[in-house]
Amino acid sequence: MHDLKEWNCPDPQFQDSLQFLDFHQQVERIAEELADLIDRAPAWRPDWPARTPVPDPPRTSRLPRL
Repeated sequence: MHDLKEWNCPDPQFQDSLQFLDFHQQVERIAEELADLIDRAPAWRPDWPARTPVPDPPRTSRLPRL
């Protein structure tokens, strides 16, 4: 988990700031880490079990139906 709240700035000017460079470097580090994790994932095997959970029943509404 990576905390990127420090760079949570929606203003367009953010991309022209020095903080954006730090943000961009952090995103690159995360991308490299993800690429490494993906490379270490096992190869697909068609004999893997597929488990589909049974969905919970729908909740009853507290509002009356009209």
